Amino acid sequence: MDKRRISFARALSELQGMLGARIQVAVNLPGYFFDCGFRARLLSARSLDEEGGAVLLVFGHEQGIAHDPDELDCFLVATPCAPGRPWLELRVGDRAVLLLSRAGA
Repeated sequence: MDKRRISFARALSELQGMLGARIQVAVNLPGYFFDCGFRARLLSARSLDEEGGAVLLVFGHEQGIAHDPDELDCFLVATPCAPGRPWLELRVGDRAVLLLSRAGA
C-alpha cells in the first residue's frame, strides 16, 4: 500500500475527476464503527459558500456528506488489490475517516 499526503486542492481535483462515476464510500470512526458505507454515483463536489468554507459531496439518492477542508488531512492511497483505482482518504485528526474510490465493476 502506498499512502501519500496531498493538499485539499488536489483532493478536490480528484473528487471532480470522479463526478458522474459510481463511488464506494466508507466511513470509519475508531472505537465506534468501521467500514460503514454505501455505493452511489457522485453528483457534485462543491463549496457551500463563496469564501471556500465547508464542502458538500452529493451522491445519488440525495445522500450527502459535508466537511470543513480546514479540519482535514488528505491522502491518496494506492493498493495492490485495485491498481488504477486509488482511494481518497479524508481524515479528521485521529477521529473520523472518510474513504472514497471508484467502485469496481
